[in-house]
Formats: sequence, structure tokens, C-alpha cells
Amino acid sequence: MALLERLRRAREDGRLRPVDTALAEWCLRHGADQPVALATALASQAVGDGHSCLALGDDFAPTVPGEQPLCSAQDLMDALGDSPLVGRPGDGRPLILDGERLYLQRYWHYEQRLADCLQALMADAPGTAELDALGPDGGLFNYDWVSDGQTHWQAVAAAVAMRHRLAVISGGPGTGKTYTVLRLMRLLVDAAERRGDTPPVIRLAAPTGKAAARMMESIREGLAEMADSQSLQARLPETASTLHRLLGL
Repeated sequence: MALLERLRRAREDGRLRPVDTALAEWCLRHGADQPVALATALASQAVGDGHSCLALGDDFAPTVPGEQPLCSAQDLMDALGDSPLVGRPGDGRPLILDGERLYLQRYWHYEQRLADCLQALMADAPGTAELDALGPDGGLFNYDWVSDGQTHWQAVAAAVAMRHRLAVISGGPGTGKTYTVLRLMRLLVDAAERRGDTPPVIRLAAPTGKAAARMMESIREGLAEMADSQSLQARLPETASTLHRLLGL
């Protein structure tokens, strides 16, 4: 069965979206080989699944969902390398092949712009921070930074976040992420008030609505356990939003 008919059946069965098959059909009309057209449909499907690109590799073979592979991984890479529709990073082609990642052009640019912004934030020189508020005298962390030979990473995370425009605080369940972030936000508010500055505007966001609701519930529980949290609570939004809503997309 011809690829075009297989794509249409996949669309009718709900295995591919109309936009996925439309892009593949466009590629075929503009001279693309069948592997390139199918890879385009799969790259579009990957975007629909929340990815920025289609991850290729030795184990990847282009496959209409629910069917047998159209060709081998190497045949696909050869076809992508020969196709006039496929360019390298920075090229003005409909598809961008960056290593073993195949992008629809606009999503390569989106990812690149985001990376450039993050790198610019990371490149800024560290600022000064009122680190005395992190220790026992500050009342936000009731322990020294290091005791019994163990580093208290929650205090370190807050100190790093106070000095940099970008900070990533990660960890598994129960490692104190909410504990740390709540006290960091309180530190930022208290520091501004001590300087006589306008308190910072704080926004809370998560990838999905469900995650935003869980985060807000965790924040409220943390506030209930925090002494003298009224000033911080007054500065926090009453609800958390999704990232898309926060960015106005």
C-alpha cells in the first residue's frame, strides 16, 4: 500500500492527527522521499505529544503508528541527508536535522531562542546576597550550613538562588523542594522590605493545570507550618497558573 494511503488510514483511525498527515502530504508534493515525508509526520506527532523534536538514533525506524517500519534507521538518515527539505541548524529549510534530532523548523528556532535566553541569564555575574538571613540568626533555616560534616543543601540552594538570575532546585519526593522555595521567597520579600524596596512580584506556574493545583496545595501546607508567614502569604498569588497561561500563549 502506498504511503499516502497508509497515512490517510492512520488519520481516519486516530493514529495520526490531520496536521501530521497534511505535513507529510506537503512533503510528498514537494519532492520528498517517502521516509522523509513519514519522518515529518512523526516529528509533527512528537510536537503534539509535547516534545520539541523527533528523537532519531540507531534503534529508530520510521513507522506509521501501528504498522511495520517503512525502512531502516540508516536508510532514513541517508534520505534526510539527501533531501532538499532538510537543513542543518540555522538553515532556512522546513525541517532541521540537529545531530539525531529532527525538528520542524519553527520548533528548532523556539528551542534555540529559549536556550539563548537561559544562557544569557546564566552568563550574568553573580550578585551579592544577604546571606546572614540564611543562617540560624536569620530564622529561615534553623541550622548551620555545615554540621557534623554534612552540607545542608537546602540552605545552599537558597543562597545560590539569591545570587543568580536563574536557579534550578531539583530533587525527588521528600527532599525539601517546597520547604526551600517557600523560605527563599520569604527571604526575597524580607530582604526587599529591609532595604526599603518594593517587594518582588512572585508568580507560581506549572506545566499542567493538575500540577499547578498540586503545587498550590503544597505551598499552602508549607505556609501553615511556617511561623510568621503572613507577610509572605500576602505577596503570593492566590492560585498557580499553567506555564502557557503565564506566558500568554
